[in-house]
Amino acid sequence: MGLDFHIESNKELHAGWSYSGFMKYRRKLANEIGLVLNDMIGFGGDEEWPDAKDEPLVHLLDHSDCDGELTADQCRELLPRLKEIVDEWKERTPANMGFAYERYDIQQSEELCNMLEYCAEHGESLLFL
Repeated sequence: MGLDFHIESNKELHAGWSYSGFMKYRRKLANEIGLVLNDMIGFGGDEEWPDAKDEPLVHLLDHSDCDGELTADQCRELLPRLKEIVDEWKERTPANMGFAYERYDIQQSEELCNMLEYCAEHGESLLFL
């Protein structure tokens, strides 16, 4: 059981995490931009989220982990920022090194980037299931 990303018109693209794995993933992404997820509103804290126009990762971080969607515009905004972070992770964690969960996060992030790109190009939403 976990979070699966889904595109209505393209069943071949897939990314997903267990719920606990996705929480760890979001914590790791938040740390990359200087946020502590548990300090943020919606995660037990009282810190306000930055504006998504200033930090597009907010679209993914401040979102339900079991339902909802990202619009094509949100996907378009999020894609370059997520790619940038994934590229940094790949530099720090070569494919033959690191823990299995780090390699999994990189692999699933790349798949998620493919899905974001598809949604942005085709004007579709990315669904959280």
